[in-house]
Amino acid sequence: MGVKWGSSAYRSLACAGVFNQNFVHSWCGGNGRLLAPYARMLQRHGYEVVSPDLPPYGLSYAMSGTRINYELWIELLVSLIEREHKKDGKPIVVLGSSIGGMLAYHTSARSKRVKGLIATTFVDTSNPEMRDQLAPNRLVSRAGKRMMDLFPGLLDHVRISVKQVSRMQLITNNKDLTRLIMDDPQAAATCIPLELLRTFLNKKPEVSPEQFNQCPALLVHPELDPMTPIRFSQSFLIVWWWTRNV
Repeated sequence: MGVKWGSSAYRSLACAGVFNQNFVHSWCGGNGRLLAPYARMLQRHGYEVVSPDLPPYGLSYAMSGTRINYELWIELLVSLIEREHKKDGKPIVVLGSSIGGMLAYHTSARSKRVKGLIATTFVDTSNPEMRDQLAPNRLVSRAGKRMMDLFPGLLDHVRISVKQVSRMQLITNNKDLTRLIMDDPQAAATCIPLELLRTFLNKKPEVSPEQFNQCPALLVHPELDPMTPIRFSQSFLIVWWWTRNV
């Protein structure tokens, strides 16, 4: 796909691993190594974990001529899952952290190999209220988005710091950790093409929550999450629960 992969792999210490776990973070400043403590914990319990960097974050990068957009991210993850499944046929669970929760949902809806979905949030950016929540102000979330939609040929290749289009200061509840992420050139200090941002904001679920039956899903939302409050995930899940219990 014209991408050089960078990822962190935590293979099982013994041969007793049951699941192959894929961690995905978000477009909003993260890379695979941010999830290393959780991956290591699972590895110690016999799981195998792959935590990929998605371009342009971490050690992954797109080769010349490859367009970085949200669809590419989904395709990369589906391809990664297929590759991991071919190794040993173990069931695969996908875990998405932060805005990566919705990326994990999109991936699970498309891949036939996923047997479980875990997410800390379900952020549906086709919802204007959700876009307002993520952006630093409505000038960015509304006027900025409209400009990107009107002039993709002119703006898609422009790169911008993710800190300029999101409330990055809320990415964690620890000021020191937030500062480290924001200053990391392989995390939030990198620049993303506006095509990635535009396609992310315009992405609608290919499978609506009421029709999603690919695998069981578990929401593990933080108690305190000012960046993506739980009400947004709840509104997504209510439809899911209602169609299965009424």
